[in-house]
Amino acid sequence: MDSLPKLLPVWSNAAEHALADLIDFSVASKYQPDFGGAGVDIETDESGISRCLSLKCHDSRQNKLSARYLTLPFTVPNEVTGAVEPCLQYQLDLNQRIRAFESTISNYRGIIKRKGPFSDAVQKMTKVLNSKKAHKQLKNTAIHQSLLDLMQAQPESFCYRECNWNFTGGCLATVPPGLPNGSILVAHPCGTDLDKLNISEYRSAVAASTEAFLQKKSSLVLKPMDSRQGTIFQVSLRNVQKETACCVRSRNHCRYIHLFGTLDKDPTVLSEFVCDDVLCYTMPSNHIFGELLAVTETGQILLQQCDRTEPSWKASVSHEQPSTNQWWCADFGSHPRHVCYMDRSGLYSLDARRPGSRRHVFCNNRHEAFLKDDFFLFKPNPLNCHQIYLASSRLLSVWDERHSRQPMLTWSHCLQHAPSFLEFTPLQGSEDGSHSDLYITLGSQRSREVAVFHVRQDSPAVQPLSLVPPWHLSRPSDFVKHLEHQGCAVDERVLKRVNAPLIGGCMVECMSGTFSALQLTSYGDIFHQDFVLDGDEPLSSGIWNFSAGCKLLPAHEIKENVEWWTDLVTACDPEYEERPEKLPLLVNHFIDYQVHVLFALDICVLAVMPCCPPHSSLVPLQCCTE
Repeated sequence: MDSLPKLLPVWSNAAEHALADLIDFSVASKYQPDFGGAGVDIETDESGISRCLSLKCHDSRQNKLSARYLTLPFTVPNEVTGAVEPCLQYQLDLNQRIRAFESTISNYRGIIKRKGPFSDAVQKMTKVLNSKKAHKQLKNTAIHQSLLDLMQAQPESFCYRECNWNFTGGCLATVPPGLPNGSILVAHPCGTDLDKLNISEYRSAVAASTEAFLQKKSSLVLKPMDSRQGTIFQVSLRNVQKETACCVRSRNHCRYIHLFGTLDKDPTVLSEFVCDDVLCYTMPSNHIFGELLAVTETGQILLQQCDRTEPSWKASVSHEQPSTNQWWCADFGSHPRHVCYMDRSGLYSLDARRPGSRRHVFCNNRHEAFLKDDFFLFKPNPLNCHQIYLASSRLLSVWDERHSRQPMLTWSHCLQHAPSFLEFTPLQGSEDGSHSDLYITLGSQRSREVAVFHVRQDSPAVQPLSLVPPWHLSRPSDFVKHLEHQGCAVDERVLKRVNAPLIGGCMVECMSGTFSALQLTSYGDIFHQDFVLDGDEPLSSGIWNFSAGCKLLPAHEIKENVEWWTDLVTACDPEYEERPEKLPLLVNHFIDYQVHVLFALDICVLAVMPCCPPHSSLVPLQCCTE
């Protein structure tokens, strides 16, 4: 037990009440979410009850963060070809069509049992489809108009999802600090189809500069060797054995790239992997350079080396609760052959040293800390290989594999929709250069929110401390809201860009006491917000602002910072046109016999429940192919 973390977090108000009586204070799991870094030293008896011995609370006044400004454009606008948002719009439209189709079916339910033209038509078609000569009889079968309406309104897929899970993991990554030349590398997708990889080298601006804290030195673009690779869905960077590894995932393709400390030396693509299935998640190993872990949509976990064409180890897993909203994540644990994977209901681990190993349940959403939350992301703590950060629909929590009964820390991230990317930024926290502070960036694709958490990690034997309450970054659309509130007209193309879903976000450490928060939209545009640590200013001065944007800024001041970007957007983007929603007309169901039989049978099964207006007419089958 001496090697286990010594602190257990509680609610701040619970910690304050504990000050009055430290003799017997039981810490229930429902009180664990922490907002201010309060914790207690504990002992655990044989029954598993944790009792308080003393109280500890970190002095958050030593970590006063001030936002320099609201979020502003950082890079030139990425080139786009159309007015349709490429990441989330299709899924939201599909969700709407699914709801409309199900609503129509629900409205018809029960009326089909009444005798009438529609009921007779459905029964007649059902008999034809079940007969031995269905192929000949279908040619002259009349289809009721309401069945045609249902066929035309049917969505092309019933895969209802809250977000576009292909972008799980995030597309914006930065090399952890520590490069010998002081450079900062940032990688993200670019191009009209987001199929190219942009790698930029930045340096910190001088302390007295009024510009952004990050200044670009150079950049290069890696084009796909095969045009069929398609959109980049995930970009992952890791420092491994003093080398920098980059994994780039598209639909069924993954590239492993070797990056150097500067772009003076071109990155090297060490290997490319093609999978027969859709890739859900890929991650380079944090133990061995040249290794990566991948998981497919069908549950195939693959351990791949760059010098091999076939995986050295693989396993097949399945969902305990299958649904259209399921997705997989996978990463390495505390050992090079300790493989962790997760779906919406649980976090599990496997031993990759031998095939057929039994899975170990790390934690699941039936744990009382989650109250059946869905799980979305996890990543190992870069400062402690035994700990894992896990993001659910409501919480961000820290778990230790040495003591997995309860989370070490828990926050409510307050994101309106599910998180879709999670990044870490270790900071130089002590004079000897060791990383003791960690910034965690957790973002939501759909609600365009990014929550940031600041954690102190002094020793692997002591749990991480929450230094300050989590805060949300200013959104890319905030500067537009300031302009519109003051009567300034904003071009539709600019609105489209700043209101796009987020597909990545990270923190970048700049010079001492400053850092920059970057956000990447689905159009390939990067926005930034700069922060400083005001260690000498008292809290009473009122400058302890986390996200800024709360004070109305003058329009002319905002325009000075964004006009260069808005002018480029209006100059290079195609004209924005409102287009009516395009519903699929599935006439192919009438042309191909086999597909027609299957679909018509499904509709008839549905039609046993639905009905339609009694005065609808019958339409001959052959007329529907026009």
